[in-house]
Amino acid sequence: MTSLAVLALNDLRAREEPQFVERDTDAIKRSLVAKFEEVSGRTLYPAQVEMFVIEVMAFAISGIGAAIQGGLLQNRTVWAQGRHLDDLGANVGIQRLAAQAARARVVFTLSEIRQTAVIVPVGTRVAAGPDLVFATVLELIIPAGTTTGTVDVVAASVGAVYNDLALGVIEDILDPVAYVESVSNDQVTSGGANIEGDDRFRERIAGSFERISRGGSRQGYIELVKAAHPDIVDVQVVRPQPGFIEITPLVSDGVAGASVKAAVLDYLDGNVPMGDFVSIRDADRVSFTTTLLLRVKPGSGNLARVGAETAIRTLFDALSRILGAQVAPSAVVEAVRQAVAPLGVVGVDGPGFEFTDLPGTSFAALDAIVIDVEETPNV
Repeated sequence: MTSLAVLALNDLRAREEPQFVERDTDAIKRSLVAKFEEVSGRTLYPAQVEMFVIEVMAFAISGIGAAIQGGLLQNRTVWAQGRHLDDLGANVGIQRLAAQAARARVVFTLSEIRQTAVIVPVGTRVAAGPDLVFATVLELIIPAGTTTGTVDVVAASVGAVYNDLALGVIEDILDPVAYVESVSNDQVTSGGANIEGDDRFRERIAGSFERISRGGSRQGYIELVKAAHPDIVDVQVVRPQPGFIEITPLVSDGVAGASVKAAVLDYLDGNVPMGDFVSIRDADRVSFTTTLLLRVKPGSGNLARVGAETAIRTLFDALSRILGAQVAPSAVVEAVRQAVAPLGVVGVDGPGFEFTDLPGTSFAALDAIVIDVEETPNV
């Protein structure tokens, strides 16, 4: 059976925008001149007063046409931006996701064993340097006879900049607590996200009707999961057996952290069909190393190397946001060739790996780039 080809949102946006009104001043001027000559029976010449009036009118009509064109485009999901896209989303019950604060777990350690419990108040601030501040979300009680206690902390501000802080980086206590000697995070910070961008929000608006049914369709689950957290860039949904749903979320920097998984489960609670048991699994990271040989004209090696590396990183940045991507060596070579052709590169060999069709729960990650340059004089 022949599959039906469809245009995705990105394909539609790549096409020329629809033209609703004439905005070209020369075309408007020609139309006005033709109408004037038809009605008056006279031929207009550039120096005549009527021609000056028509030129002013053409300019004014062009400006009005630009405003009408912009307004009509902002009433279409494919072209709308910002506030106008928010309004279109509200029409179908979809709201832009707000920025989220990163979270982690920290361990408070006492200077010595105490005979009474030590209380770390809720809101106690800890930090990783002067700018990355977190606060405890609950009151922590370290019982008598022990020296450590764990509690979750949340970033003082929202945004993705608080993500991916390594273990032990949160070590500054901004609000000293009696008998507490140190603090350290035993989880990598995760879950922070910037406000949902227009492109992602537009995709959710276009897929909003998938959420109407509560029958548990695959696309319906995908739309629900994307609505749980703004940092989720792709989702794989598998039903390994009746009544069991396995969800693999992918975030902008790879594997979803504990806070993102918790947000997904919390959001799905009450939104899934009765009888479905939902679980979250980690996306699988598949590493790639690209090895290229660039044949360049004498003196072009350094610029070509930088251009090739930039092209490879750009390509893999896009691939890392897709579950089940197809990683083709030809795509790497073509991306590099287009980027470095103006820089004196005459040949590209590589990239050192075979065509890879990733499983639906895996994403591509670039581990290393090896680029050799060979100068090829034109003799």
